[in-house]
Amino acid sequence: MKLTNLFFRTLAFLTAASAPVLGMADVVSLDPRATFLRTNDDPGALDTVPINLSGLSFAVSPGDFLHLQVLGDWRAGQNQDFADTDKNTIGLFSSSNILLASSSVNRVPGAIDAGTHLVTFPTFFGGIPTDIEQDFLIAATGNTLTSIDIRVPVGGKFLFVAAHDSFYGDNNDPDGDYMLQIAPGAPIPEPTVLALLLVGVLGIGVLAAYRKHTAEAYALLD
Repeated sequence: MKLTNLFFRTLAFLTAASAPVLGMADVVSLDPRATFLRTNDDPGALDTVPINLSGLSFAVSPGDFLHLQVLGDWRAGQNQDFADTDKNTIGLFSSSNILLASSSVNRVPGAIDAGTHLVTFPTFFGGIPTDIEQDFLIAATGNTLTSIDIRVPVGGKFLFVAAHDSFYGDNNDPDGDYMLQIAPGAPIPEPTVLALLLVGVLGIGVLAAYRKHTAEAYALLD
């Protein structure tokens, strides 16, 4: 097999291995007024309704990857000064569906660390900290990030999802398109791992070429 063919076949294999599984996905409607973060002087804020992972249309086990995709967007205010273009969305895995009072900073007692930690905004009124260690970013406004692939942690049975904001009561979704699509995901190879694999492929090709030329040289000597 030629070295170039081997290289591109290996690259295609790695790309396919990291792609989400197609054909299976659940879509959950989101309310931008709902949150699992602490709030203050925000009577219009709602409680996030956790998503039961066992209730999805496909089986999910600890260690599996989920592809979380934000569909649509939301508006961070009632008046026309705010555009319906916000995508800021955060997530949190938990061992239970329990959500404590909004005055508590650790509202999800079963929270489990997963993904890359995000420092959340303090409350709009009072500047009270809302940050917890276990949440992660799913999508960001003004950024190309609208989805992530994340591993379900051990003990993770529920997924809490919320808009990322400092005041929730006046948020709205005028066209009703703010949703989360959940599908089976796949890990994306780390750049270092991918580089090592490609170096390995190149090494195999060089070794094969060396052996071929060595064999030809010995044939000439005979």
